[in-house]
Amino acid sequence: MATMKNNVLLLAITGLTMCTSPLVHATCNTNLPETTPTQRFDNNLDGTVTDLKTGLMWKQCVEGMTAQGTTACVGTALTFGWQSALQQVQVVNGDPSQNLGYSDWRMPNIKELQTIVERQCDSPAINQAVFPNDPGTYTWSSTSNKIPANGAWRTGFDTGNAISSGLSNLTNIRLVRGMEP
Repeated sequence: MATMKNNVLLLAITGLTMCTSPLVHATCNTNLPETTPTQRFDNNLDGTVTDLKTGLMWKQCVEGMTAQGTTACVGTALTFGWQSALQQVQVVNGDPSQNLGYSDWRMPNIKELQTIVERQCDSPAINQAVFPNDPGTYTWSSTSNKIPANGAWRTGFDTGNAISSGLSNLTNIRLVRGMEP
């Protein structure tokens, strides 16, 4: 119990807060400006949210999880190698039980994926009110890269950093629809 009190005191002194959801706890530095404030997103009440800044519509949950109400994602986050992730997009678009009424989902490019990183928080580095129960792990983008050889970019939602990795790494995917910038 003393450790918990010491952690709360440390958080108060440093300006950090614990952001919580039923599955994931983030550490947020409230001294930094929010990069993805909740009011920037319109919850469409169908498992999707629209980013009013970029115009992109996102699935609230990573693949394998489904929206429960407007404040939770339930299920098990699936992971894919990059080629399998690209194939999964086609599966989702052709399956009404997965596509939420839209057949033009795609993997975001790395710039788009970086627009939903919440720089104020870590583990996960994403707005949990908008994207609940995010596993806070790596998420593929559609952007390929030559380093490492035959690699692709992904975002680590533990820290929000974009990194290049090999195509066989198993990673989450979060789908988007709308024009690429």
